[in-house]
Amino acid sequence: MKKHFLLFFAILFPLINMAQSTTSQQEKLTRMKTVNNGEKAPLGPLVDVNGNSINFSEFEGKLLVLDFWASWCGPCIQQTPYFEALAEKFGDQEVEFVKISIDDRQEYWGDYVTKRNWTTNSYWIGTDESNPIYPFVYYNYKEKDFEGVVIAVPRYVIISKEGKILNNQAYNPSHPRLEKEIQKYLKN
Repeated sequence: MKKHFLLFFAILFPLINMAQSTTSQQEKLTRMKTVNNGEKAPLGPLVDVNGNSINFSEFEGKLLVLDFWASWCGPCIQQTPYFEALAEKFGDQEVEFVKISIDDRQEYWGDYVTKRNWTTNSYWIGTDESNPIYPFVYYNYKEKDFEGVVIAVPRYVIISKEGKILNNQAYNPSHPRLEKEIQKYLKN
């Protein structure tokens, strides 16, 4: 499912993505190296539904499970109930489940999450490619007729209590392996 989704968006949106982006393909490839497993997570500012800027230091000392998504992304929306179920299941443990939207309009995103009551740990970074956290949504797509960095959501990322990237391409929340992976990291 994940491969089909990525393939769909990689074929459908690369030209739009490249036309709208002010960041070159080479810059994106370079920035992708900052989000490799084992690296210190480049955590930038987030905006909450009230427009307040917050920093990841609020989650310091906790395992983080990040959900990069957008309101226009069907698979992202389909995974949200599973993500929230995991957040509830692990609610009494040292883990935070954080939803990060790349929607281009903050107002639209805010209305969207408020209407669905998705406001807990729900943040927005928009399409600001200068945000240090943005490279998590880059995907280096290679096909016989096309190669380039595209934006690919949903994307799930696990970050250690110490701020290291444990898995920059974690399973979807509906897959049982994500829950097992979270349990494993909580035991360490």
